[in-house]
Amino acid sequence: MANRKIETMDVKQLLLLKIKGYFNRRIADQLGISRNTANEYVKLLKKSGRSFEELSEWNLAQLKKLVEDLNAKPEGSSNKKYDELAKLIPRYLQQKKYPGCTYQALWYEYKAAYPSGYGYTQFKLHLKAYENRKTVSFVVNHKYGDKLFIDFTGQKLQIVDRSDGTVEEVDVFIDILGGSRYTYVEACLNQQMEHFIRCTVNCLDYIGGVVQALVPDNLKSAVHQASDYEPRLNRQYKAMALHYNTVIVPARAEKPRDKALVEGAVKLIYQHIFYPIRNQVFFSLAELNEQIRALLVSYN
Repeated sequence: MANRKIETMDVKQLLLLKIKGYFNRRIADQLGISRNTANEYVKLLKKSGRSFEELSEWNLAQLKKLVEDLNAKPEGSSNKKYDELAKLIPRYLQQKKYPGCTYQALWYEYKAAYPSGYGYTQFKLHLKAYENRKTVSFVVNHKYGDKLFIDFTGQKLQIVDRSDGTVEEVDVFIDILGGSRYTYVEACLNQQMEHFIRCTVNCLDYIGGVVQALVPDNLKSAVHQASDYEPRLNRQYKAMALHYNTVIVPARAEKPRDKALVEGAVKLIYQHIFYPIRNQVFFSLAELNEQIRALLVSYN
């Protein structure tokens, strides 16, 4: 491969992002790689003749071997079937707009011209994947179960050491679901990776499921190097996301629309949680979080 190799975890993330309809340029931004490298890996994976959806179900060992095998193939051994179909897809999608046109009707037309081409299922997957890429919009339209926005509040809470009265400030982790605005809040000792990952996992347990994408602000725990173009994601955070079969899409620096939802939630949390407990004294994180959970029930 002409460009630098990427980790197998990033190959898995690339597949999940392609399924969501992201352009190669945006994928390169999220993975912290060059656009050329992203382009090369997308082409390489297409050479397998398998859909991105199918490949995304493979484990890391299988993906690693696939990439090694594909890299070992001669440069001219690209997937002829896909190349043939790719030229026809724009026209097929234009025909799809006509009343009564179905994917199956388009497939019959395709098979008549290319008898050795893709079966119906693969044909439809390729058309839908292309269609999703073309419909990506910059309008913020949050879907249920799509994104979980993650941040820490600027203000901190306090716990008191019962033995000597020492006051310790603690950070407050906040998540909000894009579609439902369902919110999770948890106090933790600091923003270090260990606590950040545990809070994220606790949140997924609290909401009772996994979203399609985690959208953290450019926190040091999640992103080693914040950038509009090449954010460097923490390796252990990426491993956690892959364990839950989700992707990480960090909010872009100086792009307020990317994090407007969670910043709005922070202001409400100040009103509904910080203010009501301002005169209470808590002697442990567990005690503080118990009170936060009780207030969250009425807030959500």
